[in-house]
Amino acid sequence: MTANPPKLINTPITRQAPPWWLALLLTVFAVLVITRTMSEGIYDIAFANLALDLPGLVSTVGLVYCVGYGVEVVASIAAGPLLDRGSPKTILVVS
Repeated sequence: MTANPPKLINTPITRQAPPWWLALLLTVFAVLVITRTMSEGIYDIAFANLALDLPGLVSTVGLVYCVGYGVEVVASIAAGPLLDRGSPKTILVVS
């Protein structure tokens, strides 16, 4: 006597919708990211406009941006190894 193999039933796998608070949290996060990005772009434009208006030289805009981004690069190089010493969870919570 041979055993019959079990019949496979094609039932669709359904997923539950995420909770309402998770959708709200993701929406708020997306709005904050878009707002931050837009405000940083406006800041860059306004800062360049101010640097151009004060002395009236185009080279001043380049110098101001060079110094501004230079500080960010130096701070990143200096702070990177210090941040890597701690635990990633602590660094994420503190930042």
